[in-house]
Amino acid sequence: MPTSTKQKRNPQADLTRKVLKQMKEHGANWVKPWIGVSKGAHHNPITKNYYTGGNVFILWVAAEKHGFSDPRWSTYKGWESTDTPVPKGEKATAYVQVPMLTKLKEKGKPMLDKNGRQKTGLFFRTVALWNAQQVGAEALVTVERDPVETLANVEDFIANCGADIRIVEGSDRAYYSPIKDHIVIPAITGFKGQTEAEKQQFYYGTELHELGHWTGHKSRLNRAEIYDRNSENYAKEELCAELCAVFASAALGIEHTPAPDHAQYLASWMKALENDERLFFKAAGKAQKALAYLQAQQPKHEEEDAAEKVA
Repeated sequence: MPTSTKQKRNPQADLTRKVLKQMKEHGANWVKPWIGVSKGAHHNPITKNYYTGGNVFILWVAAEKHGFSDPRWSTYKGWESTDTPVPKGEKATAYVQVPMLTKLKEKGKPMLDKNGRQKTGLFFRTVALWNAQQVGAEALVTVERDPVETLANVEDFIANCGADIRIVEGSDRAYYSPIKDHIVIPAITGFKGQTEAEKQQFYYGTELHELGHWTGHKSRLNRAEIYDRNSENYAKEELCAELCAVFASAALGIEHTPAPDHAQYLASWMKALENDERLFFKAAGKAQKALAYLQAQQPKHEEEDAAEKVA
């Protein structure tokens, strides 16, 4: 039987504390210890759904802590439906947040909107997960990607987004201009790195970061923070863009190297996280939406089109 507990868990607060700890220990490179912990994206092998937003970091933390290299996670009931149920006494190693809609009530009576309809609200339910390695599931067979092919896929992904990206030889900074709606980025030769591979990591990581900002334009996801550069709000926008780059790098199979301005916002991120235990989850959620927008710009394969027609 699954281990039960009366203690109320708060994965959002737990994750915030762990993120703060990573920031203090690793500085501007705080995301790097979590990248590449598991081979492939974290997903539920029973439902075939991928974990998103702040849950991605929760699972990265859990994988790092317990030494898991398998990206498959499911609930007790999920594993019970397979040939590898959770062994007796095996405890859950991760707790994720699942959004749910609920009808709102006040003093036992439905809360109504101005049209007389019952109001609904969003809340998060905590769900316990076990990793595939805990239940003895057959190991995944991983296929090593060809580095040249991988980089070609990254180039195609960026080009398919349709952003106005201007490569400026000799530029000393990369930025997105929301007013002019274009991205400026130095040529790859201008990036730091002792090897070509290191320069490519900085280059693509920076492009994906700026594309994260690009999604916030009023004609796209309309994040007001991209226009508010002189307040704490813009630091939150920087966090959103950086997490978008992290998620995109993981999805594309490349190592993420933090953007140069990462360190600039580190202190404000830590202060904001200390004041709001849900901030990281909110930023990760926005970053996931930004990545979804970029992915929606990619051409669909014929088999994907066929699957949509059947559904």
